Amino acid sequence: MITLFPNVLSEPEIGQLLVGLRGTPFADGAATAGEQIRQVKRNLQLQAGMPGYDAAFRLVVRGIERCEEFRRALFPMLMAPLAFNRYDVGMEYGAHNDMPVIHTPDRGPVRADISFTLFLCDPASYDGGELVIDQGGHEQAFKPAAGTLLAYPSGAIHRVATVTRGSRMAAVGWVQSMIRRPEHRSMLYELGQVRGHLHALEGKSAQFDALARIYANLMREWTEV
Repeated sequence: MITLFPNVLSEPEIGQLLVGLRGTPFADGAATAGEQIRQVKRNLQLQAGMPGYDAAFRLVVRGIERCEEFRRALFPMLMAPLAFNRYDVGMEYGAHNDMPVIHTPDRGPVRADISFTLFLCDPASYDGGELVIDQGGHEQAFKPAAGTLLAYPSGAIHRVATVTRGSRMAAVGWVQSMIRRPEHRSMLYELGQVRGHLHALEGKSAQFDALARIYANLMREWTEV
């Protein structure tokens, strides 16, 4: 399931974040890639332990924690440390899928069920740089407004198109969900939305109680904690 969450960060927050990132030295992104995909990764990266990272990380995490739809759709249990990417003219990231397990210094291994990209630049400020996700042989390109978070299965083949003008910055992250299978997450998210609409229409009715019971029982069946 590919899901867009708009306005995860406000305009002032994005401005503050970009000022900090533009004044921070980035490293070669290929250094953090596995041997098999290092040759297709051409970008710059800021990651945990580098100067300027902690302030940027805290700002982004605050925005994500405010986003109720993020929790309702993804059922996050653990999140690996973020990375911040910069693509200048001529940079790109070829087709790849993300690592299945990310080892963290404080939380141990985090299973990467869901990847996300939080776009930080006005799409009109750069050309190219689309996030392109393969959906069963059909590619879909995304270049949403700044402050939008796009979540997608970590196992999906995806790439970042070549930037031909300007600079593209984004925060990327990986989530281990309480609900491992994406089709189960999708069903629970839709069922939760219907449950909310029904309560808005009828309040706590017999139909609402029946639907809430089904939702709770599916959560018990599918949750891994």
